[in-house]
Amino acid sequence: MGNFRRYKRDDGIYHVIIRFVFEIQVFQRDKDQEIYLSQMKYYKENKK
Repeated sequence: MGNFRRYKRDDGIYHVIIRFVFEIQVFQRDKDQEIYLSQMKYYKENKK
């Protein structure tokens, strides 16, 4: 049970890292989506 307790203590650190990575991925995805939408808008305007 000693190992379990040790992992439990480190859990907070892992949680922070995972959340940090997750937020970066979400931010990156939103940025990519923004670029994609602006490109689509540009494409549609120039297609006319």
